[in-house]
Amino acid sequence: FLDHDGIELTKPVRLHLRVVKEKEHIHFDFTRSQNQTRGPVNIRPSLAKAACYAGMLTMVDPTIPCNHGLARAIDTSFREGSVVNPIPPVSVNRYARTFKLVNTMVLQALIQLTGGPAMGWPGGGGGMTIGWKGTRTGRLYVHYEMPSQATGAIEVPLGLDRLAIP
Repeated sequence: FLDHDGIELTKPVRLHLRVVKEKEHIHFDFTRSQNQTRGPVNIRPSLAKAACYAGMLTMVDPTIPCNHGLARAIDTSFREGSVVNPIPPVSVNRYARTFKLVNTMVLQALIQLTGGPAMGWPGGGGGMTIGWKGTRTGRLYVHYEMPSQATGAIEVPLGLDRLAIP
């Protein structure tokens, strides 16, 4: 769950993931995630797919080439109108918290699937916006930064030490 969507502050946002492995394919099913929100925490399926691909590379074999061969081994499903597949027009500009949660859900599911050790919560995230007016030109500037974040710690090293670098 996300605490809220930024508008309905007392209503948690439910994301749900079911992972099924069959032979050489793995299916990530997000169809039970809640309906899209009024707030800007919705994400597009491409971001959830990216978390699935990154999770597979991290948990299975980091030397696997990141190409269409990897994509052929991974199937995903999303329900239209959900928080992970919203119907436009909808706000999707505050996706960092949602993406981090989806990434953590994928890693936790793959840990359970592979029998790996538990992973600690990766902690909070955030962003920073800086705005200023140029002294010589009078031009307005805005800079947005998302600091690097680590994934959760585990007892034994298994390659789960990647960072999300902006």
